[in-house]
Amino acid sequence: MRKLRRSLASFILLLPVHTSNDTHAHALQKGSATNALPEPTKWLRVSRISLIRQEVREYVPDGNLKLLFAEAEHVVEGALDREGKGFASVMTTICLERTAELFREHPDEATTAKLVDLLREDTRVRARLIAVGRAEFERRGDTRARDCRAEMDVHLRFEESRLLIDGDLVLLLGQPERRRRGAR
Repeated sequence: MRKLRRSLASFILLLPVHTSNDTHAHALQKGSATNALPEPTKWLRVSRISLIRQEVREYVPDGNLKLLFAEAEHVVEGALDREGKGFASVMTTICLERTAELFREHPDEATTAKLVDLLREDTRVRARLIAVGRAEFERRGDTRARDCRAEMDVHLRFEESRLLIDGDLVLLLGQPERRRRGAR
C-alpha cells in the first residue's frame, strides 16, 4: 500500500502542468506552488491610477424609510392664522424595538444614533413630515393645504432606541406650491 501511495504521489506530481508561465512549470512539478510564483522583480506594477473612485456610502433605502414611518406615531398640533398661514408642530416617534424583526441591525442606542446621523439632512424625512402636517389640516377641513407652499424645519434626536423627529411646519395657504426643476 505504501508503494502504491508513493507511486501515485510521484505520478501526480510528474504530470505535465500547463500554465501561462511555462518557465515556472518545473517548480510545480517539484511539488511547491510557492516556487511557481514569479520573482518579485518581475511582478507587474500599476502605471496608471483610476479616474473614477469607488466609494462605499451608508444610507437608508426608500423602502426601509417607508417601513419606519409605517410604525411611527405622529402628533400634530396647529392652527390657521388670519393671514392665511397654517402653523403646525409635527412630532414623530419611531420606536426601533417595534421594527426589530424587520431589520438586521439590533435596535439599540448606537443604531438609533447612526440613524439620526444618516437622516439628519435627508429631504425625504422633511417631505414625509410635510405630508403628515398637510393631512392633518385636510382632516380638519382645509383642502387648501393639499397644494399650497410649505416650509419646514426638521430636528432629529434620539432617546435609547426611539427616534424623535420634530418639525415646525408653515403652510402658505394662498400661495401655490413651487415646482422643482424637472418636475412635471
